[in-house]
Amino acid sequence: YRQELENQNTRYQLQMPPPRSSFSVSVDEWQTIQSGGYNIEKWLLNSDSLEFSDQVGPSSFKGVYRGKRVAIEKLKGCDKGNSYEFEIRKDFLELMTCGQKSILQFHGVCVDENHGLCVVTKLMQGGSLRELVLKKKKLQTKDIIRIAVDIAEGMKFL
Repeated sequence: YRQELENQNTRYQLQMPPPRSSFSVSVDEWQTIQSGGYNIEKWLLNSDSLEFSDQVGPSSFKGVYRGKRVAIEKLKGCDKGNSYEFEIRKDFLELMTCGQKSILQFHGVCVDENHGLCVVTKLMQGGSLRELVLKKKKLQTKDIIRIAVDIAEGMKFL
């Protein structure tokens, strides 16, 4: 069966109970975690160990986590003052923490009292591939080949 969750005029439907390949986390309007599972503490970062620094987009920040520069992305609809649920696939977590160089490294999620739910990943200094293509209308052939090889390595690993 399905349970519906309404949040800021947006309807979310989460499969309940969650499939065995994922786990669901429920957060109340005071940003207190109400439920979780599957070693959630392994993926849930302490907001005190996360430092927000430069805002680089409407919901994106650069920051520091355990001495490492990281990218922090606030998730829409999961703001302070709202209750929400989110589901995380176990295979996604395993993949993003495997250490393969062509796959973006995932550090975890953080429920921050000022920012709500945030996803914390490795900071890519050059920005996203989309930003690169939009900024530079004409890429050099060597850059195109390097990007294509990186994508192919990531796809091969998958």
